[in-house]
Amino acid sequence: MTNIINKASAMIYSRLTDLCLDSILPSRASSASILGGRYTNLLRVWLSDPWKDYEAIMPTTDEGSILACRNGTYFLKVNIGVYEGKNTELLLRALSKIQHPSISKIFDVYCYDSKVFVASEYPELPLVDLDFHIFHFDEWEIATIIKEVLRGSEYLLRQGVSCKDISMSNIRLSINGDIKIALNFNQYVYQRKEKNLNLLHAFLDLPILAEIAEDMMLPRYHMVGAINNGWSLEAFQFLSHCISGTVESMLKVITAYEMSKHPFLQQAKSPSKLAPRVRFAMEVLRLKAIIINE
Repeated sequence: MTNIINKASAMIYSRLTDLCLDSILPSRASSASILGGRYTNLLRVWLSDPWKDYEAIMPTTDEGSILACRNGTYFLKVNIGVYEGKNTELLLRALSKIQHPSISKIFDVYCYDSKVFVASEYPELPLVDLDFHIFHFDEWEIATIIKEVLRGSEYLLRQGVSCKDISMSNIRLSINGDIKIALNFNQYVYQRKEKNLNLLHAFLDLPILAEIAEDMMLPRYHMVGAINNGWSLEAFQFLSHCISGTVESMLKVITAYEMSKHPFLQQAKSPSKLAPRVRFAMEVLRLKAIIINE
């Protein structure tokens, strides 16, 4: 049985090596340049037990993933997902071509025990966990989050990945202020049907934009126009576009690029400036959890 598993793993590894070299490396790339570290975006695949390199620090989540840390690097937490599906080659092909600052980074892939283990970046705070009736984000903070999600989503669309299933649960913030899209295995292989990017609509093909805007802004909708507490005209217009996006799509295609130029999103700043807000929110959530458990 072990020999069969090893052969299967070796086949997966061989195919993935070809996929990585074909899809990422230039045709004239030399082995010396690869080994010398010139190309750092290759997917690292190991034919070994992931738990020799990583240590689980939390039980398996409802999504089937495990929070872990790399042995000897206890301040670097990772998310380890376990894939047992049949379309292994399709998944590995998808993993090998996705790399962007706004997408959770993949550190290691392990082919072991007839499963594929994927160790990826773990931004600490899911956006869906925040109660926006309690946490009132400023306009520039909301604009920053939406713009970073827009950047990552537009990249995924260019890679042929559909973004229609991306939701608030996929958007995560780190204590350093990083804003990441954390995809599940099905989302990596979900291909968009429309081939022409110019025909993709920012609201219909990227529904996550409207979801974020509505969830973060509607709790203070009644304050529009109020001094110091309400939204600016640009914010109100952006929210209005999000709510009425489906109707507008019948009249005009609004591309992701056009959306990024909206005056409201021009307020966006460096994501690192969100770090204090994220740390504060995490501390509040931690204290609330303690009170509930008592």
